[in-house]
Amino acid sequence: MKKLFLQLLPLMGIIVLFSCKGNSKSNQTTESQALVQELDAKDEITKWKQELLDAKQIGQPCTGDLASWSNQNPNQENGLPADENAYGSQKADVNGDGKQDLLIYFMSENCSGHNGGTPTYARLVYSDGDSYKINDALTTEVKNAILAEYNKLKESDKTFKSVSNNFLDETTTITGYENGVKGAYSLYAEDDAHCCPSYSGTYVYDVNSKSITIDNKVNGK
Repeated sequence: MKKLFLQLLPLMGIIVLFSCKGNSKSNQTTESQALVQELDAKDEITKWKQELLDAKQIGQPCTGDLASWSNQNPNQENGLPADENAYGSQKADVNGDGKQDLLIYFMSENCSGHNGGTPTYARLVYSDGDSYKINDALTTEVKNAILAEYNKLKESDKTFKSVSNNFLDETTTITGYENGVKGAYSLYAEDDAHCCPSYSGTYVYDVNSKSITIDNKVNGK
């Protein structure tokens, strides 16, 4: 009996070892799931809005009194939307690690009576191991990618005009996530009036590869 016990002892150790590893893996999975569940869109939007205000990247919501708003928000032209429904959010596994990331975005509002439109703001909160990181440069990435992709199209079709980044800040929107960040844009040729951009289209932007697909349309045709 003792001899049999000694023979079985290594096997019992292996079973215990794999059991511990299984429990450890299960605990890690639970912790990862809990991490994802902690990412609440409403809380993230609230925190982000305050960070934008503190950094003076945008003003408070419009008040209807242009002079008063300008005094309270010096050097600002646009403000946060007052309507909470104006803030968009969407969860998706953006970086392919099996965890839900969060895209939040909104279009700012003209509080100073300036000419033209207003820019869209966006933030991507994405998982990185057991923590989250933030990408606040998403709109800049998208705009640069749109211009680069248009210039590729222009090389293959000489009828396309040279365009500038004029008004691209205010015409590029983000509307959600579907196989990439998606939205719309308008591009202005150098002699276009503000009312009438030569080109408009929609795009899908891959955050990981920094690549973009655009559906470019010639306006007026």
